[in-house]
Parts: sequence; C-alpha cells; structure tokens
Amino acid sequence: MQMAAAGAEATVKVSTTPIFPEIPLGQARKDFQVLLRVEAPAAVVRPEARVPIDVVAVLDVSGSMNDPTAVPPERRTTTSRLDLLRTAAKFMVDKLEDGDRLSIVAFSDRPVRELSSGLLYMTADGRRNAIRSVDRLEARAGSGTALVPAFEEAVNILDERVGDGRDRLGFIILLTDGEGTTVSALSERRREVIRRALGRYPVHAFGLGAAHDPEVLLHMAQESHGTYSFVDDDSIGEVAGALAVCLGGLSTIAAVETRVVLKADELNGVRIDRVDAGGYDSSVSCGGTSCEVSVGGVLYAGEAKHFVVHLHVPAALPSSSSSAKGGYYCDDGLGACDRYYHHRHEQHLLAVDYSYRNHPSARAIEGEGHDVYVRRSPAVLDGGRQAPAPVPSPVVLQHIVRSELLEVVAGVVHGELTINDRARAADVLQLRWEEFAACHQFWGGGHDLMSGLEKEVDGMVGSLRAGVAAYVYAWVSSHQMQRA
Repeated sequence: MQMAAAGAEATVKVSTTPIFPEIPLGQARKDFQVLLRVEAPAAVVRPEARVPIDVVAVLDVSGSMNDPTAVPPERRTTTSRLDLLRTAAKFMVDKLEDGDRLSIVAFSDRPVRELSSGLLYMTADGRRNAIRSVDRLEARAGSGTALVPAFEEAVNILDERVGDGRDRLGFIILLTDGEGTTVSALSERRREVIRRALGRYPVHAFGLGAAHDPEVLLHMAQESHGTYSFVDDDSIGEVAGALAVCLGGLSTIAAVETRVVLKADELNGVRIDRVDAGGYDSSVSCGGTSCEVSVGGVLYAGEAKHFVVHLHVPAALPSSSSSAKGGYYCDDGLGACDRYYHHRHEQHLLAVDYSYRNHPSARAIEGEGHDVYVRRSPAVLDGGRQAPAPVPSPVVLQHIVRSELLEVVAGVVHGELTINDRARAADVLQLRWEEFAACHQFWGGGHDLMSGLEKEVDGMVGSLRAGVAAYVYAWVSSHQMQRA
C-alpha cells in the first residue's frame, strides 16, 4: 500500500510505504516501520526559474601538492597533484552557469590572498579572469596545510555578500591532500568557529590521494549537510569526474528548506519512536505524537531521499468509535466508515504535512500528503482458518537493512578509527558484518542486496587493512546524505 501526495509534476512529492499492509486484530507492533520518501521534481521547468549559486573553491597549494601523482607514468596526463588541482578548478569554471559566481581561495600554511579572487560572475570576462587566477596557482614548498583559516576566509566571502547576493545559495568546494590537518589539532575556539559557520554553507570536500587525513573533511561535510569524497591515488586523474557529479547537482537545485511533519494518531495510541534519517536532522516531540524531518538545505532535480520511521502501534479491537481522521479500527457498516474518509477495517496511523521553497527568497509552499493507514484484519478467518501472514514490502526492507548497516559502519568510524587503529578497525568491521549478515540471513529481502553489501564491506575492510581509512569515511558520507 503506497500513498503519494497529490500535486503537479513540478512540485516536491512526499509518499509513504508501510512495512506491512496490515496488522492482525488484537496484535500490537512495537516497531512498525514506515518508509518516508521525499522526491524533488525531475527538472527545473523554466531556465529562468533556476536558482543561481555562489561557489567558493578552497584549493590547497601547500608543498605536498607539488608531489608527483602515484599514477604510473604511462597513465599520467599530468605530473603533480597541483596540475590536477588546476584542471579541476578549470572544470568548475567551465561547468558553472552564466548566472553563477565563483571565488577562489588558495591556501598553504595560511590563505594566500595574492593567488585568490573575489566572487566573479561566470560571464565571458569573469571566466577569463577566473582562469587567469587558476593559472597563477603554485605550490608553496615546505609549507603546511592551514585548512581552517582558509575555510574561515571562504565563509567571510559568503557572509559579506551585499544586495541580492545574500539571497543566493552559497557552497564551499574544498580540494586538498589534507596532510597535516586533524580534528584533534584544532583548538576549542576553532572548533566553535567551524560549528557556527557549517550551519550556513554546505561543504563538499574532496580528499586527494591516500595520504590525506579524512577525519576533519568528513566532520566538515557532516556538520554542514555536504559530502566528503575520496579520490585515491590510482584514480586521482579522475577528480574532474567526481567534481562533475557534485556540480551537476548544484546546477539543478529544485527545492530548498524542505521539511516534513508527521503526526501520530493519539486517539489510536500510535507513537513515533524514532526516525532513521542518516545525516539529516529529525526530532520527535510531544511524547512521540509529532516528528519533523528536515531534508537538508537543498534537493537536486529528480533526487529522492528515504527515511525509516519507527512506530509503536497498539493492539486494536473492533469498535464503533472513530477519531476525526478515521481513528480506531471500524467494524460498522461501510457507510459509517466513509463518513470518516477511510475504508472499512483500516486504522489511521499518521498524518503527513510538508513544506519547501523553490529558492531562498520565495514564499514557502505547503502541502498535505496522504495519511498513513494500515488494515486491521482478523487473525482467524471464517471457518477457523488462520489468516496468511502478511508479506513485508521489499522496498522498505531494503532501506531498513541499508540504514542498519550504515549505523554499523558509522560506529566503527566514530569508535576504532578515532584512535587511528586501522588494523583493529578492519577486524571489528569484519566481525560486525558477519554478525549483521547472520541476523539478516532469513530476512527475505533478496540475495542480490546482501551480496552487494558484502562486496562493499569487503572493499572497506580491505582498504583499512591496507592502511587507508578514507574509503570508509567516504562510504559513510555518501550513505548518510544519500548522494553519490
């Protein structure tokens, strides 16, 4: 039973799918899952309706960027990481739209202002000026990596915009080999600066090469609802491809400030226990009768986000009483049930409301999704036959399993990897996967999904045993934000 919000094609759509279409009468469900899907329209209808963006590219020009790439000579198209950085920056200049603006902040052991630029409109002249700034980039031999001051410089550029520039969406794209940068090295004051700034501008961080420390990059991405991506040494020449995925989304923003509010049917005794929201914000209030899910800052065209809502559904008995939304299981005549807008033998669980904006300065668009119902059928049929067990939704099961695996892997990232013991982290992840697989061997969600997940975990374990943690951090970021 799938229920979708009605509306025009070019609007955000909200739909729900319960794990089971029905619950036998007299039975309670302490953990009844409902899949919440939030989908942006497939494309911006009119080019003039597109949301222009401001991007600050924070580019590492520390001494380590002058090192040659690890790619074998016969596969090299460039000679150093800095060459790759220039190529990636020029790719950004080429791919941004005419109405967008780009600023470059170069940094080594400090922001290098003589190699940086202010926000430039991506007109023909603006692109030429941006390319000249990129061509001037040079690595500072022997210098360190002062990531946080460069990040502060990027935030200042976005904060100091005037006029209609303040209505634009601002993003920070960070490319670095990250050597010498760790969260533990930051002072409490610096951490507080980061916390405040990350709430305003998403950071899309790209770690270049296996030597960089991914911890601070993942932290910045998580706190800002951005993403962290890892480009390993063997694939480092493909950084432009990784950027293309990121810029492709930023150039097709379809909705901002999307929020979904769920309200449990109190008269039915239904309660919202929690929401598996990954990297997005969710809050349950009023003793479980209400919940809000905030779908980050932006939704890209055609993108869909999925959240698993966990409900407590008490046992239901036949009753003639009903709430205004349909309320308790109704065993009256069909006409009586119709008065309350639901069908016979159905129980109301959730009301669904949502809101979003087309761009930051637009008025909020509010919508009301279809409510969530579940059938309450007798466990014993006429003649004493036992009713067949309801079949769970394969789609809901798949999202439940992925959400549970994300929790397992994130636990390793925030546990063993915080003490930088990668061999130990590999062993723990392998053990937890084996326990996870054993618990789900009879779940019925499909052999292909479990086999695919096993390959992903094997890749993470192998990477950790090779001393590289970045792949695990990038996996967590991708799954938390539900973005490639």
